[in-house]
Amino acid sequence: PKQQKGLSAGSAGHPLKSHLILSPTYAYDATVTMADLAEIPTEDLMKEVQRRLQCQQKPEKRLILVGPPGSGKGTQSPAIKKDHCLCHLATGDMLRAAVAAKTPLGMEAKAAMESGALVSDELVVGIIGDAIEKPECRTGFVLDGFPRTVAQAQKLDDMLTSRGVEVDKVLSFEVPDQLLVRYSI
Repeated sequence: PKQQKGLSAGSAGHPLKSHLILSPTYAYDATVTMADLAEIPTEDLMKEVQRRLQCQQKPEKRLILVGPPGSGKGTQSPAIKKDHCLCHLATGDMLRAAVAAKTPLGMEAKAAMESGALVSDELVVGIIGDAIEKPECRTGFVLDGFPRTVAQAQKLDDMLTSRGVEVDKVLSFEVPDQLLVRYSI
C-alpha cells in the first residue's frame, strides 16, 4: 500500500501545525501544516478522531511483555496496543529510531554499536524514558521484550519510579522450547 503523510500528536502553540498519530493507516509520524491535512482523506481523519474519542474512555495501562524470542510478544503487541490505546515500545525499533533521529542518546547508542559493544542498559532505559514522555504514550504503553535481566528490571523500575510511573502488569509468554525450535526453522 502507498504510504501517505502521517501526523504526530499535540502541537505546542503553533496555530498552523497539528500533531496526530494516525495509525494503523499511517506508519510514521511527522509534523505537518493544516494545508497538508487536505491531502488526507476525510474518512481517514474522521476514523482517527473517532478512535481518539474512544481512547479517552480507556483507563491508563502500563504493560511489559516478556518471553523468549519467537514466543509471540511481537505478534500480540499490536493487538494489545490497539485494544487498549497504548503505545508500543520495542527497544530495537526505538534504538534504530533514536540513531536515525540523531538524538543525544541515539548518538551514544550508535557509537556503542559501531564499536561492536552492547548498548548499555542505562542507555536503553534512557531511550524508554524519552519514549514514554511522548504524547502517544499518555495513556500508557506496552513494552515488548525488555527487561530481560534482573539488572535491567531494576534500572527500568528506578527510572519509572523517579517519574511516578508504575507497571500495571507483566505478561510472561511461556512456550515449550520444542515449539520455539520447530517454529524458528
